[in-house]
Amino acid sequence: MKNKPQKISAEKLRSTINLNPDARRYFYALADETWLDWLWENGFLDVIREKATDPTRYLYQTPELDYLSRIVEKKPTRVVDFMADVKISKETFNPEVIDRFLWIASKLPADQLARIVPKIRDDQWVPLMGPFNRWGFEYKQMFDTLAAAKDHESIITLAEAVLVVHTEEDIKRTAFGSVDKPFYFNDLHHSEIFERLSEVDDANSERALKLLLKTLAAIVVLSGQKEDEVFKYGDMFSLFDVDFFTLELGHERHMSSRDDVRDLAAVAKTLLERLVGNSCDKPEEARRIYDSYVAPLPDARTMWRFRLYIWSMCPAVFSEELKS
Repeated sequence: MKNKPQKISAEKLRSTINLNPDARRYFYALADETWLDWLWENGFLDVIREKATDPTRYLYQTPELDYLSRIVEKKPTRVVDFMADVKISKETFNPEVIDRFLWIASKLPADQLARIVPKIRDDQWVPLMGPFNRWGFEYKQMFDTLAAAKDHESIITLAEAVLVVHTEEDIKRTAFGSVDKPFYFNDLHHSEIFERLSEVDDANSERALKLLLKTLAAIVVLSGQKEDEVFKYGDMFSLFDVDFFTLELGHERHMSSRDDVRDLAAVAKTLLERLVGNSCDKPEEARRIYDSYVAPLPDARTMWRFRLYIWSMCPAVFSEELKS
């Protein structure tokens, strides 16, 4: 370990650390950040690319991941370079790798975190880790980092990664076919995702609104399985008794995923008040926002009540809708 990595024989080191698990752990516990590039180039980190033998469970048993976690604060750029190079998919799924990558991401500075956030979204880390997702504490740390840096674009990108709704196949696999838990987390409240989305600047508020209403629409379609006499989709249990005129973002501890859906709707309401309610003197702009994001919401009683609240913001602009 006293020699520079460039002077070490890769084959000799490989045979030494592969003698037994303890030798391997000992080496990665001592190697410092100067070894990273050499280890990467010589294939010593390739185990991180391998699919888990049993993807239904995981233990902290990969010292190469311990090594990356230990040096990330000293070499964040190169660690992110490596993470970005690791293919993550159903075919290569290893829950330990994603779990440790999330921990590493939560320790990154904002500029490097912004580089890995699109990968979290595009590689579907949240659905892949569905059975293991609990409270989203790592995501809270990431949101905090991005908020401190005022990187609202990356906040929305990370939100796009988190606000993924269960598929119909997922629901069918549950014991009772229940959609009471539409997200892949037990409680999104801990991530503070909704607070962060409510705080995005004006330049990014429309993109945030688009995400929120797209997610809300997906939940309506998923949960509103039965048609009623008037609407195509049945009512949503999560918003069954919600008064959109008084609905506000909650900050108390959540009791169920129903509260997550309410917070989702509350933040959408907040952004619509900003984008539509503040544009009543600009009818074309208010109408554009409404027609682009609110009008396409599914035909359900809950969404009709939601639209009614939006119409009431600018009654002169939506006079025809209010009359009908």
